[in-house]
Amino acid sequence: NKHHSDTQIIYRRDVTVTITSEPVLSRVLHNDVIFQSAMTEDEIRKRLGLYVYTDMYRNAKNKLESDRVCIISGIPGVGKTTLAEMLLVDHLVNDWQLVTINQNITEALRVLREDPKSKQIFYYDDFLGQIKSGAKLAKNEDRTLLQLMKSISSSKSKRFILTTREYILAQAKEEHEQLARSNIDIYQFVIECTDYNIEAKARILANHLYYFGVPQRYIAAIIKNERYREIINHQNYSPRIIELRTNTFDFKACTPSRYPDEFISKLNNPSEIWFNAYNHLSEAARHLLLSLVSCGDAVYLKDLKRAFESFWGFRSNLYSLQRSPNDYMRALRELEGNFFLIHEEGEERVLELHNPSVLDFIEGFLRREPDTIGHIVESAISFEQITCLANTLGVIKYLEDASAPSNTLLGEAIARTFSSPNMTASKRGLDHAKWEKKDINKWRRMRVCIKVADEINNIHLRKVVEDIANECFDQLADSIESFDESIMVLELLTSSDWVSEATLNKIIKISKEEIKSDESLEYQTLEDLSFSIDWASHNRNRFSDQEYEEYLELYSKVIRSKVDDLRFESDRSTLESSLSTLGEIESYVDLDLSLEKISLAEAIAECPDYEPDESNRNPSPSPPTTSTGACDPEIIKSIFNSLIK
Repeated sequence: NKHHSDTQIIYRRDVTVTITSEPVLSRVLHNDVIFQSAMTEDEIRKRLGLYVYTDMYRNAKNKLESDRVCIISGIPGVGKTTLAEMLLVDHLVNDWQLVTINQNITEALRVLREDPKSKQIFYYDDFLGQIKSGAKLAKNEDRTLLQLMKSISSSKSKRFILTTREYILAQAKEEHEQLARSNIDIYQFVIECTDYNIEAKARILANHLYYFGVPQRYIAAIIKNERYREIINHQNYSPRIIELRTNTFDFKACTPSRYPDEFISKLNNPSEIWFNAYNHLSEAARHLLLSLVSCGDAVYLKDLKRAFESFWGFRSNLYSLQRSPNDYMRALRELEGNFFLIHEEGEERVLELHNPSVLDFIEGFLRREPDTIGHIVESAISFEQITCLANTLGVIKYLEDASAPSNTLLGEAIARTFSSPNMTASKRGLDHAKWEKKDINKWRRMRVCIKVADEINNIHLRKVVEDIANECFDQLADSIESFDESIMVLELLTSSDWVSEATLNKIIKISKEEIKSDESLEYQTLEDLSFSIDWASHNRNRFSDQEYEEYLELYSKVIRSKVDDLRFESDRSTLESSLSTLGEIESYVDLDLSLEKISLAEAIAECPDYEPDESNRNPSPSPPTTSTGACDPEIIKSIFNSLIK
């Protein structure tokens, strides 16, 4: 096959192992943790064929080899996940074990500790996905993540690849002091569309046309009069748009001669890709899609049905839309494959958005349709719908622009749904093999409430949030295992100017009593103690001099007791994390913990898997990526001519 032999050059060029050779491909396909188990062999072959090995890939590979940790960041659709997959495959064919992380970073640390010598590459895709528009990481996740990075960066047999949107990384550093004070930026490798030179753009387009099976007549239309040059030179060129115009394009609705114009029109206005698809949906399917997005990017089928029926019923009555008993199943069939995928989970089924750009489209759509935001809020059956509108989509503030804004709508919805069961689904386990409902406790919900009340100046809303806060702190003793999270909520409340002094005095009094309780001190780890001490130091005026001195004296005793217990710990990562935490505590308050730090350092040196810490070596800066200068026109022409059978 003429194209197949040429394609070896297109996507493998300088790489020493030919990935598509059968022995190597077999090793990739039979690695039980690479990609998702639902992915077929044909799909993996197809993705391997899409890869284009550029200077950007080589620079990222060099950075990973040098620093052992690489955070690939950039705007949506620029190719972050694809670059990460290329680096992963390169390691897999060289006998590295892939460990895929999905939120549970502590589990990744466990895997690292259990097998410190073997070659392992850790992968965390969209590792700050929940940080959009002010959401926060889970309990101690920032510390644990940094500890994992530190451990891997000092190990010759470990690598760590993470991907994130650049602006989300910036937001995370604003929200989390541990990230802000860290040297996380030195691991960053930023991708921009301008980093793809003309030849790379041409090869990406050619690979997509071939491996996604674009009909020959449509390929010929792209080649005729060299229309491909308009695509690869377009200012809005991005790998995601190329994929959407080749993989999910409805060729039956477009003649071959119109295909180049259709392709270029979507580059002129990228949002039209989903806008046109959305406009062609039935009313029921549109409402099902909005219901899904309001619940997050993945949800159990039975929960989505309830959300859809509430939203669809509300809007049908409001706008006199025609309904039938089969609306849900018809809408489900209409959307499956193009907008979302359905996964089997035992007797359950989970729906997951097919492409992250759907979220981007719906976000823009809702910004222009504040009435629809209000209707989702008014018909919401789960607090996670409020969370998604506030955090994931960041559109809830546009409620104020509705044609008939209600002063009580949002407050009533929060009061109604605050204690509702969790709905949003996430994959669990290091191999992403199983689904479960996200654990979103009341303190994490409180953080969402406070964020919304900070953004929207509404008396009724703020009164509802304040009442819920009072109720949560009244029950603090019953949820002492989440005490550190209550401190995070307390910190947010004390920094909000709309909370009454009576409420603040009450919840601070409750918190100060619980801070010193035996049960609280038993539950708190060193990291939890660090957070409590940090809060107390920033709210010194809330303590009398005697209270503050007693507080520090009590905590210094507890810290020393916990360090004594840690001396018998054999896990190096735990000890290193605890040692780092002691340094943090010393920076917050006037406590001398030098003896405790020496004790932990000695325990680390005695660990069976101890290696000298190389983390102070200077990670390499991101090398410059390939130039976007001109390319020999004959090379470009030969790339596309090879597509013609």
